[in-house]
Amino acid sequence: MEYWIVHPGERVLEIYRLDKEDYAKPAIFEFVDSVASQTHPMVESSLSRLREVLERNGFASY
Repeated sequence: MEYWIVHPGERVLEIYRLDKEDYAKPAIFEFVDSVASQTHPMVESSLSRLREVLERNGFASY
């Protein structure tokens, strides 16, 4: 199991993955990367595309 937290102001995505009974330290990706889920291989996100959408809609302040 994993969950993703998007931080638009910081231009990063944190992915927390369940390791046995606890969540491991998050993997951190910048908004220039592409990311695929380890638990759901069909889920993939282009973070550069996400950045474009956020900027266009006024959700990111850079």
